[in-house]
Amino acid sequence: MIRIPYQKNLELEEEPSGIIGHYGWMENGYTPYAAFYWAYNEEALRVRLVSAVKELTVFTTRDDGEVWADNCMELFFQPFRDDPDYLNVECNPLGCMVIQKGAGRENRALLTARLKPQMEVCTVIRPGSGWEAGYIIPFSAIAELYQRPFRPEKGDLLRFNAYICGEKTPLMHFGSCFPIDTPQPDFHRPEFFGIGAFN
Repeated sequence: MIRIPYQKNLELEEEPSGIIGHYGWMENGYTPYAAFYWAYNEEALRVRLVSAVKELTVFTTRDDGEVWADNCMELFFQPFRDDPDYLNVECNPLGCMVIQKGAGRENRALLTARLKPQMEVCTVIRPGSGWEAGYIIPFSAIAELYQRPFRPEKGDLLRFNAYICGEKTPLMHFGSCFPIDTPQPDFHRPEFFGIGAFN
């Protein structure tokens, strides 16, 4: 279980909240460091993902493109335990995103144009040492999507996984915070989500 700390001003702690360190499927020995930081208050969840990938590959220059083919970091989460629909938020180093909602890989609703303008998305590229992506997910946006209030409090739980990937990079890689037991790379497997605890 991973903590989601409460911070009135959405300040992030210095130490990572979680490490994206489970690498499966590829046998090339490439397992770049990646981690995420997050915090919440009454209004939103703030997320920061960092990667130590030294040489970046970016093909996608628009939202809703194949960002997963580039160096990419992603957060998938299920806001409500009794609703199977989860959100996937995927971002490449240029800040190009894919945001979707649904219960599985198929038939997902595309939400990028609707949500991204509310998220204060920012990416930073550090040549030779990696990159990071940051954004804020307003709880009001989640409430609108699911047609029910979303106001997590201390003790509430959130099912999620965080990922790093690069499907068409010179060194293909697929990493996750929680391990995924499938024969082929597949991040759209909510049965392998872990637990975050609001505190």
